Amino acid sequence: MAEQNNFAMHRSMPARGHATAPTFDSSEPRNLRRFFQDLKTLFEITGVTDPKQQKKWVTR
Repeated sequence: MAEQNNFAMHRSMPARGHATAPTFDSSEPRNLRRFFQDLKTLFEITGVTDPKQQKKWVTR
């Protein structure tokens, strides 16, 4: 069971345009905070801890 949870915690980041990828619409700036919260959650789930890699994913 622990192995299954460990696998789930290290899935891949979703591809650009995928239904599970966080999105931000610049015409709705009030949603920017939610966008970054969603990214933070994905970084935790996928194990992306390197700030350079995180910046890469934010700007994709």
